[in-house]
Amino acid sequence: MKTSHQTFILEMVKHGDKELAWQKANPGNKGGNSARKAADRLLRRHPEMAAEIEEAVATIRHQAYKEAYRLYTEEQRTPLLSMMQRREILARIARGEVKVCRYVKNGDRYIMLFEDPRPRDMMQAMQIDAKFEEACNRMRNFNDPVLSQFNIYIDGRPCDDPAAPVNTDLPPGIVMLPRKAKKILQEPSASGSVELSPAACPDCFGSGGDPACAGTGVGHSHRTQNTSLDPVSPHSPLYHTYLNILEKRKLAEEDILHATWYSQHKRAEAEAPPPHIYTDEEIAEMDRALAKERSRTLGQPQYSTFGKMYFPEKDTRCNL
Repeated sequence: MKTSHQTFILEMVKHGDKELAWQKANPGNKGGNSARKAADRLLRRHPEMAAEIEEAVATIRHQAYKEAYRLYTEEQRTPLLSMMQRREILARIARGEVKVCRYVKNGDRYIMLFEDPRPRDMMQAMQIDAKFEEACNRMRNFNDPVLSQFNIYIDGRPCDDPAAPVNTDLPPGIVMLPRKAKKILQEPSASGSVELSPAACPDCFGSGGDPACAGTGVGHSHRTQNTSLDPVSPHSPLYHTYLNILEKRKLAEEDILHATWYSQHKRAEAEAPPPHIYTDEEIAEMDRALAKERSRTLGQPQYSTFGKMYFPEKDTRCNL
């Protein structure tokens, strides 16, 4: 391949203009229509040159497409919000720090107004934040360390920085039992039959006692009731989970801040007596007593004249 042909191919790959590429390959040519015809004739006579130019251009175009698509995907990629970032946004909405933009028409133009969020929006933000906290408190009871990694304040320490000191100003989350484990723990006590191990009942297995009493939670007929029995057998696969739950429950009960305001409110609401519902006669008696008190304080009788105009000088019921 001649040097002029190589120069022509290189220039065609650069910009794709046949006239400029022919002038670069043949400096003595002035260009114009003759240069374009000569370039077409060269490509017809040497199809391998045209194939090489087309292949190089296709490769460059494909690489450009890949790079553009990569840049586009990086620009469009939005990082997911962590749980703490979501709660921070909800807290700003609940405090009224996030303004709401609204456009109001004023004459022949629109005015942009920034207003505080409505009370309904603030209350909804509080409800969503409470649901997030409750869900995370439940999920953190799992023994799997992968499932328990949540970006939320539970014991006053953020999960983003486990080495941070515990913040005593924030109350820790309630230690909740998983539903399945709670059901398993409640079933033996409800049914009254718990399978005991030799370690749990040494009087039956170790001292030659009657092993028939091992399947009951009552104990021996002529002895005291055994109250130190574990609901879950030590040989059960749930025994370690049961010990972990007991430890969490003990730590929660020893902490004076383990009960949140909501649990205290629900407990007080359940213990409160039912409200007294007044009858129609009691309401009428209260209205009469109120009207009598107003008449005594104002010096004139009071009548229920709501919904219509009242003229004292035309009132025949009042003898003034």
